[in-house]
Amino acid sequence: MKCTLFAIVALAISLVSAEIKITKPVASTKWSFGKTETVEWTAGPTDTGAKDLYVFFLNGSDPKTFKGESYVAKVAVPDVAAGSAKVDLSTVDLTKYPKSSNQYFIRIGDVSGGYSSQFTITGGSGADVPAAAASGATGATGAAAPGAGAAGATAAKPGVAATGLAGAAATGAPGAAATGLAEVLI
Repeated sequence: MKCTLFAIVALAISLVSAEIKITKPVASTKWSFGKTETVEWTAGPTDTGAKDLYVFFLNGSDPKTFKGESYVAKVAVPDVAAGSAKVDLSTVDLTKYPKSSNQYFIRIGDVSGGYSSQFTITGGSGADVPAAAASGATGATGAAAPGAGAAGATAAKPGVAATGLAGAAATGAPGAAATGLAEVLI
């Protein structure tokens, strides 16, 4: 029984630690269209190979139901083990985005990949949208997924229940809950 429990704990830790955790941008970050910006992250030992990096705009959508059909920018990252990539925002159609909004976020990989906090991009020339309420909490890594509530916890996608070693109650988006390692074992 103890060996089985140990195996479950080891598996849970390896799954949590293998995630890509975006450390830049964070919620207080301000980018500008027309510039090249840098995204930074930490990758687990099994996070290698090519993945796409996307910049998304919520445009007033609820993070819990956001589908992400279109993106602001996409970068092909040759190997995520590198830990950073440049995003060129100089070719973006500025008429599609407001002068300033805090409804942008980064995703690396598919929907189960790493997410940044929502952050601000300025310099668009399109219609304004209402400001989004902060939906991510800054954790030990400096970023949490949109919809994540517990410090250090991340979510698979915006608004989905957060998982991680924190085990604290969620304070983020309604309906999001943090599941700590202790809860996994019970």
